[in-house]
Amino acid sequence: MFHPAVLVRNACAPTVGALAVPKSFRFRVAKSREKRNFLRATFSDAHPSPYEDLDVFGFSEEWEVAMVRFWRAWNVTAVSQHRHKVREADIADLVKLGRTESFFANPETVHAASGKLASLLPDAHVPNMFAREPGLIHLNFAKAATQILTLQQVLCDAEKCTDVTGVLERHPKLLLCADVKREVELAVLKLQKLAPDCDANKAVSEYPELIYRILAYDEYANLPVSIMNIISETSAADVREKISDYDNQWDEWERLSDAGFKNAESPDDRLVNSDHALDPFDAESDASQWMNDGVWEEEE
Repeated sequence: MFHPAVLVRNACAPTVGALAVPKSFRFRVAKSREKRNFLRATFSDAHPSPYEDLDVFGFSEEWEVAMVRFWRAWNVTAVSQHRHKVREADIADLVKLGRTESFFANPETVHAASGKLASLLPDAHVPNMFAREPGLIHLNFAKAATQILTLQQVLCDAEKCTDVTGVLERHPKLLLCADVKREVELAVLKLQKLAPDCDANKAVSEYPELIYRILAYDEYANLPVSIMNIISETSAADVREKISDYDNQWDEWERLSDAGFKNAESPDDRLVNSDHALDPFDAESDASQWMNDGVWEEEE
């Protein structure tokens, strides 16, 4: 016999299969599970404890050792999650970021920030971007997405379209610009001022690092060689000079064309032009001069 209260409770309890679970809820649960699994892999006893590891780069602080484990766990799951691994030699540098930026001393914070960056740039090497620009730990997802779209428009023109992922990997500071379009305009104006013959728009489009590099200089003489080379490659003066040389060469070829020779041909040209070119012995002069060594002198 069952107690009536038990029967009532069982009768009123709905089955799990009868409940309709919203997709958004299932997505949040999946993301939460993924985060728990990664952090569990970071601190799980299944991995050797860094305290027992002979190589923890000399770190002794608890948070430093935790971050060593975090980045090593990153490499363990990198293949399955289709992301770039961190070189063992670079782990120490990433851990040291926590000494100047407290957010890099917290595995959960770094995991959340890397997730944002990977969502924006799936093919990017996230750890390297953090190493180059630690400020990305404070990345605003919505603003960064807008900046990426704007930068893509800036880098693409009728002749060439640069991959924004590669550019941002090398120069992640561009993601933190207050206004990418305005920054580009300032860089173009500054480049035109320093080098009037340079095609500033083309230079900035092909070398986006100029967006923030060129603003640090006020005179052409102070520019580093790398920027001078960029200016030289995109100089409009060089293009005009090359076009002028090319046109002059064509003019010279036309002047020396067959028509030009026929109009001003002398008797001596018959040995090097027209039908006589391959038959020098048909000349009116004595053929013996072609067979003597040294300087031929006419006999008296």
